[in-house]
Amino acid sequence: MLKILGSFLIILSTSGMGFLYAFGYKERVRQLRELQYSINALSSEILYSSNPLWIAFLNVANKCSSPFKELFLNMSESLKQKSIETISESFEIALKQQRDNIYLENEDLELLRTFINGLSSNDCEGHKKNFNITQKKLEGLEKIAEENRNKNERLYKYLGVLSGLLIVILLV
Repeated sequence: MLKILGSFLIILSTSGMGFLYAFGYKERVRQLRELQYSINALSSEILYSSNPLWIAFLNVANKCSSPFKELFLNMSESLKQKSIETISESFEIALKQQRDNIYLENEDLELLRTFINGLSSNDCEGHKKNFNITQKKLEGLEKIAEENRNKNERLYKYLGVLSGLLIVILLV
């Protein structure tokens, strides 16, 4: 009875690890799509509504879901209170607070940093170019992330279950 319970716990824990690792691939694709939506909404707020950045970030935060909702809310608050000098500093602090909830890779975050730094320019044409370039790059990153998800998600789920079975077979 104890062996069966132990075997079950081993298979359950390794399966859980496999499913958690596979979840990262699925969540990255979702977050890249959410980021595209957020940047599109931010584009409307800045280019067409001509809102200040802190109001634009606040409005975008109200339209998007977690973790970008919290990211944009934190950026909006720090810019509103003028506790931080630059947008990039505000972004880095907000990113540190939300890092555990963001499944984006370093390449994705670097693109986001470049985009945020581009918002500090006051030129409307520069903003349009920045939004367009970022959207196109995000579409490419989303396609790559989708391919990685299709290739690896099922692999890690099966790997978790099968590694648990292997451990059980070796122990019994």
